[in-house]
Amino acid sequence: ADSKGGVVRVLVKDMLTSIPLSGVVAELLQFEDHDRDLARISSATSGEDGVAILRDIKEGFYCLRLSRDGYASRLLTQFENSSREITVFDPMPLCLSAQLAGRVVDEKGAPLANAKIAAGLALSPDGKRYVQNFFVEPGARGQPNAKSDADGRFILTGLPHGKVSLWVGR
Repeated sequence: ADSKGGVVRVLVKDMLTSIPLSGVVAELLQFEDHDRDLARISSATSGEDGVAILRDIKEGFYCLRLSRDGYASRLLTQFENSSREITVFDPMPLCLSAQLAGRVVDEKGAPLANAKIAAGLALSPDGKRYVQNFFVEPGARGQPNAKSDADGRFILTGLPHGKVSLWVGR
């Protein structure tokens, strides 16, 4: 069959074991008309070999989001896909998901209720940057975020294992 566009192929493996991961959803995303939201263009799920293939992709600039239960989602920022070409991401490691609990207090140690907390720059166990969202800012869709309770406590979920910076604001 004649392809109507380009092909994106990604091999997804567990970051620590290097075992191919099945059941990973690979979503091809694209910016909507000068909006800060990414629109889902296409998706595919990886098989037992850890490979997901997206076909018939029009020329343009895209992002690729990888997600699977138990793992921190990952975003591959903008790349260009040309018609009838194959763009290969091989291999792309996913990191097990982690959570972080904490408490936000002011300079006098009093709890801050309703503070906004968001994950910023994350480094995975391999020491490399682990991007989860195109916009790393509090409240950005797709970025792990939380709000503190009356005692200033919060829990961030969906983080990659490793190191992460936090944004805290009102």
